[in-house]
Amino acid sequence: MKRVLILGGGYGGVACGLELAKLNLKDCEIALVNDHEYHVLTFALYQAGTNEQPSRNIAIPLTSIFEGKNINIKIGKIEKIDHSQNKMLLKKGDELLYDYLVIALGAEPEDFGIAGVKEFTLPFKSLYDAAVLRNQVKLLFENACNDKQIVFPLRIAIGGGGFTGTELAGELHKYCAKLAKQFMLPLDCFEVSIIQSGDQLLNGLDKDTAIKAKNRLEKLHVKVILGSHITKVEKEKVTLENNEVIPYSLLVWTVGVRANSILKNSGFAVDKGGKIAINQFVQTKDYPNIFACGDCAGFAIDDQGHTAPNVAPIAIEQAKVIAKNITLLLSNSLTNKLCTYKYHHQGYIIPISGRYALARLDFFKADGFLGFLAEQLLVIYYLLTI
Repeated sequence: MKRVLILGGGYGGVACGLELAKLNLKDCEIALVNDHEYHVLTFALYQAGTNEQPSRNIAIPLTSIFEGKNINIKIGKIEKIDHSQNKMLLKKGDELLYDYLVIALGAEPEDFGIAGVKEFTLPFKSLYDAAVLRNQVKLLFENACNDKQIVFPLRIAIGGGGFTGTELAGELHKYCAKLAKQFMLPLDCFEVSIIQSGDQLLNGLDKDTAIKAKNRLEKLHVKVILGSHITKVEKEKVTLENNEVIPYSLLVWTVGVRANSILKNSGFAVDKGGKIAINQFVQTKDYPNIFACGDCAGFAIDDQGHTAPNVAPIAIEQAKVIAKNITLLLSNSLTNKLCTYKYHHQGYIIPISGRYALARLDFFKADGFLGFLAEQLLVIYYLLTI
């Protein structure tokens, strides 16, 4: 009996598990290990951080996804991967052996060594982070309602103007306006700002899209601060590279991510972003029985050291190739018969509050309501696939 072990219940892990289940492998035991019982739709995380509807709307139990499929679900915190012994260790002491390992552990927040980030900011990477943010923002308004000495405006700042920060900013402003009404505070009692080190939001994207995103946020009364990165975070204030000091009541950290630290702690060779290099077969280069996909996998897309971006469609496509190649290896196929992964960025959609999104897809480009409709259709399509 061969053992296939999938680490992570995100987009890559779920896609790999579903693909392996479809292939109906014989004499093979497949297990998926995750640190919680649900698959989080991280593309909708900004909604969970700004909406009091149940978080279950974006958290799907892994047991329901794999119901009736030959996949064992194991819930536990991963301690380490022992690639010399082909086993994975859990923090509570259990260990799982594998013949083939799929690493789909995703990413974690990156503080870039900036003083005060860990102590004073709110990370925004998990469902738990979203719940903490939602509750902290509400508490801020509640305290302001009860404390007549409070100094207005209440300042909620977002560090980082990438996809996450841009998507969160608009929804956060809408949530604050709702809370102001709820606690009978003036609508100008708060300020939402986004601090981005580059000269545009959404660094790396075309300037037209970045300008439209900035215009949309400013129309929603979000303050956009560009051109100087954060060098220091203290209680209730941040210092920028140009020595400007910006006060805040709450600071959300979305500046960047790095691959899950389990990779480095397990002795894998990783790049500066913590990613493990993979080849065209999505295998790790030093261990042909270990595959990696998504945010923790470094797939080179050019000669300058750039790797495939951290987006769900890429993780899913890599995971499908992994499943096919594991099937071929289990049938004793030769390496030269393995399927290859070909990098192709399918585009992106950036929702910015309400029924507005910037859609930049292979086959479709739209702004506003049409972009929002495209986003909704893709969400429905993804839900149907799982």
